[in-house]
Amino acid sequence: MWTLGEHLRHTHLKFPKRKFYFQKYLYLLKELKLNAMTSKTFKKQFEEYLPLLSSKQQALVLDMVKSILNIDKDEKHISHKQYNKEIAEAVDRVEDGNFVAHEAAIEELSKVKPMSISKFHEMIDQAKQDHDAGRVISQEELKKKVKTWR
Repeated sequence: MWTLGEHLRHTHLKFPKRKFYFQKYLYLLKELKLNAMTSKTFKKQFEEYLPLLSSKQQALVLDMVKSILNIDKDEKHISHKQYNKEIAEAVDRVEDGNFVAHEAAIEELSKVKPMSISKFHEMIDQAKQDHDAGRVISQEELKKKVKTWR
């Protein structure tokens, strides 16, 4: 498994040093969840990058880690029967032509503009204002709402 630096060099992503530490942390969080990095590797990278963030960003990163660790506690695994049913439904959708080709997805993603750090901070400040004003719902309420979208 590559370290974050090796991955960034391999994929030719050039991050200006100070501007993108937070994005690197988001990448590390994905690594934590998706690739089950060894705790030693993750701890080393975490200790390397955490001091480079502002106090505000450090608090956000730690909140995200806590959230990731608690996110699946009440999730239940599906049965083999349910899994096979979902696979069959997915195959049916593809056979019916209800899919997006890889090239089309790449083309759409290439149109996405990166968010500036000032815009990111603006969105965080707005989220805090919404929270302070009570314009929030619980995670459980959101899960119920999302289930009605299907």
